[in-house]
Amino acid sequence: MLKIVTRDLQSFQNLMMDQMDGQGEIGKMKSMLVLSVLKDSKKLPIPE
Repeated sequence: MLKIVTRDLQSFQNLMMDQMDGQGEIGKMKSMLVLSVLKDSKKLPIPE
């Protein structure tokens, strides 16, 4: 799983179609668009 941040949707589309789609190691791609962010953290959650 990758978290990708781009400037705009066109940049995201270019990345996905030009860079990622041509890779032989990637069997399937699925993307989800985040419309708003409640908390932006670079740390992974610590399991309880």
